[in-house]
Amino acid sequence: MLPTVNIAHDHRRILRLERSRRATDDFSIEFEGKSQRLDEIADHQYIDGTLVLKDGKIVVEKYYGHLTADRPHLMMSVSKSVVGLLVGKLAAQGVIDLSKSVADYVPALASSGWGRIRCVRSSICATAPTTPKTTKI
Repeated sequence: MLPTVNIAHDHRRILRLERSRRATDDFSIEFEGKSQRLDEIADHQYIDGTLVLKDGKIVVEKYYGHLTADRPHLMMSVSKSVVGLLVGKLAAQGVIDLSKSVADYVPALASSGWGRIRCVRSSICATAPTTPKTTKI
């Protein structure tokens, strides 16, 4: 088991997503050369949840296996993709500079492994050189 923790949030600061009038439970996409229903793909691809938004409204919301709308989801490596998209958008808007260090934006990380990474770009692209810490036993 992986250790996990629920992270509390401020219920007053939640963005409630509205369901579109055009929402559907029967959603198909082109996958592996043919049109397939999302439910069929999820059965074979280890998908436990899908959310599709259009114009800020939910058009598809599906849960599989043990995942439900009310259950916290362990995202693991998906977090890197989400952060990468957000950083790209912020960089395109000129809010952040990809050549600055991560510690320039989050000073608390300066003394961590992130502090050795010289630029945001290399950390997002997973090309940052890191020196593993070793401990003598």
